[in-house]
Amino acid sequence: MEFCKNINKWKITKEFLIQEYTQNKKSLPQIAKEIGMPYETLFWYKKKFGILTHPPSFWATGKRLSPKTEFRKG
Repeated sequence: MEFCKNINKWKITKEFLIQEYTQNKKSLPQIAKEIGMPYETLFWYKKKFGILTHPPSFWATGKRLSPKTEFRKG
């Protein structure tokens, strides 16, 4: 039995990662937990495929701040 260096144990594709991360707005730890793989490995795949990291405003879109936070902001 030969050892193959290019084996992809979790069958992660660029399209799958883009759909879950960008379109479904799931965080990397959440995706990693669903798949059952380490977060660091999923982060490595994101970096390998060249998927950009989203700014914090992307994740907060459509979310409402709590009254205490709104009050502190003025």
